[in-house]
Amino acid sequence: MGEALGRVALAGVALAIGLGIAWWGRAGERRRLSRADLDLSAFDARVLLFTAERCSRCERARRLLRGSGMVFREVAFELEPERFRGAGVGGVPLLVVRDESGAEMGRLAGRMSRRSVRRLLATG
Repeated sequence: MGEALGRVALAGVALAIGLGIAWWGRAGERRRLSRADLDLSAFDARVLLFTAERCSRCERARRLLRGSGMVFREVAFELEPERFRGAGVGGVPLLVVRDESGAEMGRLAGRMSRRSVRRLLATG
């Protein structure tokens, strides 16, 4: 009985380590995508939201922006795949705020909160 319990505990530890490594890898990928160079020259809007269909985080980002009253341009992968890829977007949702000259002021990638969106919009 004690040996079986030890095996179960060892399997639980191994699973936890595996999940931790997977989470760390995904977090690194999100950081890389959020820092990648973007070519936004094809877009006029100061606030851009890159999205994909059936993306719950994208829907939340849309609601947050609409609730803020900010005018934004949504670029949906399914509707504009060439422009989406041409911009260099590697993951969604991606919110980018630019100044009047088109220079990037800041961006948010992945999960967004009211607070993070409010902070980012305040920069633009």
